[in-house]
Amino acid sequence: MDQCVFKCKKCERDTLFPRYNDVRNLLRTRRGRCGEWANCFALLCRALGYDTRHVFDTNDHVWVEIFNLESGEWLHVDPCEGMVDAPLVYSCGWGTRLAYVIAVSRDDVQDVTWRYTVKHKQVCDTTHSKHILVSGYQNN
Repeated sequence: MDQCVFKCKKCERDTLFPRYNDVRNLLRTRRGRCGEWANCFALLCRALGYDTRHVFDTNDHVWVEIFNLESGEWLHVDPCEGMVDAPLVYSCGWGTRLAYVIAVSRDDVQDVTWRYTVKHKQVCDTTHSKHILVSGYQNN
């Protein structure tokens, strides 16, 4: 089990927060962050036969997409926030300045930034090299 430090914005107190990689611990304790809940939800979706991929943005948020056989498209699902089919919530609702949004499935890795921002050209023009991103991802 890994741990990270959470700093309360009100009292400025540091608290150790467990990062469970085992779904059983996550379900037992019901304590996790977006990455753990995305892993758990993806596991359940795959167990039910749905093609699922992890999506992460370089600002440290993780969610999933499920392939919709009827539409032939990937459907945004954020299990941590309880959102379905709301891909613009991060850039428009939260005001997050996205750099890259990457989807990782069992078969490939794709840049899906265009789905999660209305200013795709501006985002692409102001971000770092994709080579740097892919190198960093491979090293983690």
